[in-house]
Amino acid sequence: MVCHMYGTRKGVTADNFFAICELANLLLTKNMTVIGMLRKSEPAVPALLLSGKQREVYTSVVPVT
Repeated sequence: MVCHMYGTRKGVTADNFFAICELANLLLTKNMTVIGMLRKSEPAVPALLLSGKQREVYTSVVPVT
């Protein structure tokens, strides 16, 4: 559906059904980005991101891969 946009440095917005890590990695290789909500059950989501109640207010976590 977005093949015509490869290499344009544009982004794709997806809902949680389509926002998966494999799609993000594929679009990254095509010089594109994806924005969307990941499901907690997605196996590629690090446990560090799931433990939000243990962080201080107004803090962020950025996992380094």
